[in-house]
Amino acid sequence: MNVDLQQQVEELQRQLADSESRLRAFLSFSQELFFCLEFDPPVPTHLPAKDQAAMMLSARVADCNAAFAELCDVSEPDQLTGSRYVSLVGTASSTLIERALRFVRSGYCVNEVHNTDTLRDGAVRHFISSSRGEIQGGHLVRGWITFRDVTHQTLIEAASQQGEAALRRTAEQLDSAFWIMDWHNFKSLYSGPAIEQRWGISPQQLLDDPMCWLERIHEHDRQRVRDAFLTHAATGGFDETFRVNLPDGSVNWVRDRCFPVPGTTDDQLRVVGLVQDVSELRRAQTGLSSLFKVSTEMLFVMDVNGCLQEVNPGMAQALGYDSEELNQISLLDLLHVDQQSAGRQVLSRLASGKPAVEMNSQFLRKDGSVCHVEWNASPAGDAGLIYAAARDISSELTEQDRRGRQDAAAARLDRLSPRERQILEMVVTGKASKVIAHELDLSKRTVETHRANLMKKLKLSTTAELIRLSLQAAD
Repeated sequence: MNVDLQQQVEELQRQLADSESRLRAFLSFSQELFFCLEFDPPVPTHLPAKDQAAMMLSARVADCNAAFAELCDVSEPDQLTGSRYVSLVGTASSTLIERALRFVRSGYCVNEVHNTDTLRDGAVRHFISSSRGEIQGGHLVRGWITFRDVTHQTLIEAASQQGEAALRRTAEQLDSAFWIMDWHNFKSLYSGPAIEQRWGISPQQLLDDPMCWLERIHEHDRQRVRDAFLTHAATGGFDETFRVNLPDGSVNWVRDRCFPVPGTTDDQLRVVGLVQDVSELRRAQTGLSSLFKVSTEMLFVMDVNGCLQEVNPGMAQALGYDSEELNQISLLDLLHVDQQSAGRQVLSRLASGKPAVEMNSQFLRKDGSVCHVEWNASPAGDAGLIYAAARDISSELTEQDRRGRQDAAAARLDRLSPRERQILEMVVTGKASKVIAHELDLSKRTVETHRANLMKKLKLSTTAELIRLSLQAAD
């Protein structure tokens, strides 16, 4: 029995690890940078803010995604595990302590702060960052940080204040895949040479016709991108990923972002575009999408309010819905009424940037029956989304109940003496007291006395109950 229990525990651990690996796969492809710092030793929150800030400089990287690893010039996120954060950046300690002070004084929760950092190679980068602290037992044990790189936008905006020539020089120095447009006159002002690599059109073509790039967009994406560009480019809301048909017949995936830069006069407005090749990332995401579709576990994406944004077929099948139906409800709608309060607490934790692991809940199937699930969830950067993986443990609970009944029955039978146990085994086979007495060379009265004693010990009143208990112990 102990061997079976150990095997069951090992299987549960394997399935949990598999669930966590799927969740990490979701997060690994995020275009935002995120990492988790672990404070060792934990920082007592009762200390003065300056003392807490000083202790935070010893923080080490506990986890991160591929985007952060790339920023630190390493190939795999695991290579950064255990590294001191201060060793990964060239930012002065005094600046880091100042940020830590702001973090403490904000209640260990900072949103959308502009920071400037110097990397180990000397490069200066600008980021919009948010951070959340995790408090346990009056100590700050870890912090979750997300970064959004706004270096190009920051430097372009600064250069625009110095005039047209400075704007062009900065664009050329930063990244040749820039383009700049005079929005009011709808005229191209600058097009970097890498535009040809990204689009298959020359910079001169773009200068002659600022909308010629639309012709290169895949026909299934073209109208969507055109409408979004004309509607949102001048407001900073244009951020689209789409396919581009190159002259050699190949297809690239690019991410095109626009942000407005005010001109030197009130009637001037420039729109700056940054084009990135995201083909490799898209291929990785395509593989992840396949995993999402074929997984037998329940995988889903929701917003911070619990509204489901995307579910995989495994979840729809397990709960008896189709995917479209699930995408119109929230996590709280799926939870049993007795668990909705706890569900709100979990969503609140996730909304604050903290993961939720090893949650046990009762999801309601479409037919009203209960599906017992174990699930993990984690927020993904500043996207406002939460990625979750769950698995149906109803059968495991049923098996646990069966084993529990079996163990309880066996424990009751262990109270019997060897002779009482011997007589019980003969009774459940249907033998009468006279037959039992003959086979055991006992008197009938002695057998009946043993029968009465064992029934009393087991707190049973009928032979049928005795048979049922014996079967439970042997199941």
